[in-house]
This record gives sequence, C-alpha cells and structure tokens, in this order.
Amino acid sequence: MFIKEYDMLTFLIVVVCGFLGLIVVLALVLLGAYNGLVALREQVKSAFSSIDVALRQRFDMIPQLVDAAKGAMKFEKDTFKEVVEARNAAKAALDQISQNGGVATEELLANLQAKTKALDSAFAGMKVTLEAYPDLKSVETVKQLQDGIQSVENKIAFSRNHYNQTVSDYQTKRSQFPTVIVPTILPAQFPTFAYYQDSEKEAIQTRPQINF
Repeated sequence: MFIKEYDMLTFLIVVVCGFLGLIVVLALVLLGAYNGLVALREQVKSAFSSIDVALRQRFDMIPQLVDAAKGAMKFEKDTFKEVVEARNAAKAALDQISQNGGVATEELLANLQAKTKALDSAFAGMKVTLEAYPDLKSVETVKQLQDGIQSVENKIAFSRNHYNQTVSDYQTKRSQFPTVIVPTILPAQFPTFAYYQDSEKEAIQTRPQINF
C-alpha cells in the first residue's frame, strides 16, 4: 500500500515538474519572440524616421525656393500658391504619422502618399514655369535650392526602399509561429505597418529636371 502511494506521489511530482518545465520553456520562447519583434518594430520606426527627416527637409526647402523665385516671377502667384498649399497639406499628413508614434498605418500612409503626390504635381508645374524665366539661371540661391531639393528627393527614394525592406522583415516575423502569438495577445503594441508604395517612388524619379 505504501509503495503504491509512493509511486503515485512520484508520478504526480513528475507530472507537475514536467508541466512547470513546459510553461518555463513556453515562456522563454514567447519572451524571445517578444524581444525579437520589439527589435524589428523599432527598426521599422527608425527607417520611417529617415523618410520623415528627408520629407521635412524637402518641405522646408520648397518655400525657400518659392521665395527666391518670386521676385523674378511676379505674374505666377497662382503657381506659388498651389505649391505652398500642397506642401502644407503634405506636411500635415506627415505630422499625423508623427503624432501616432511614428507608426505608419495603411490609412495614414495612404493619406501622406496622396498629399505628397499632389505636391509632386504642383511642384513639377512650378519647375516647368521656372524654365520660362532664363534670368533665374544666374540666381545662385535658386540653383542651390534646386540642387538641394534634388539631393533630398534621391535620399527619400533610398530611405523608402530601406523602410519597405524593414517592414517586410517585421511583417514576416510577425506572422510566423510562435511569434504570431505575441501580436495576437498584444495587438496595440505590435501593429501592422503599411508599405510605402512604389508608385510614389516612380513619381519622384519621373519629375522634370531643371539644369541651371
């Protein structure tokens, strides 16, 4: 009788220890998945911050170019107004993402892309108008701003590619087992990030160029 009770107690101890061991292993696996996902999430935010910085540089330089060209283009007020209004709208869309903690959701990023596309269109029109004023070719400030904006646009294209790659890595890891358990439990901490669409990249690459 004693032996049977002893065997039963041993069996219960083994089962409990095995169960506790399983919980510990699962906890370690989930902890590793959590930490890995946090690292990837922060990489995505960091990658978007590079786009944020470059876009803000562009947003700051465009009004400077407008001011520099105004003196020689006195009859193009509508063109200037359209560019400035489009720039302000695009900046406001970027600010919304910043206010969301740098998380570029599908809705917020779609809004930013729509606003920057409108800015691209207005700015392209301004560039065409600039070509009608040969005297501007001798204005060093205008030339420097044109070159600076082009450089920033190239930086935006590069940053966009890097951002999309980090989003791909994050989304892949987020959907894999057992990592997928983490965002299922903590969806607010690990949201779905949107891709910066290639159509915007093409818009930047196909803008008309002006050589001063």
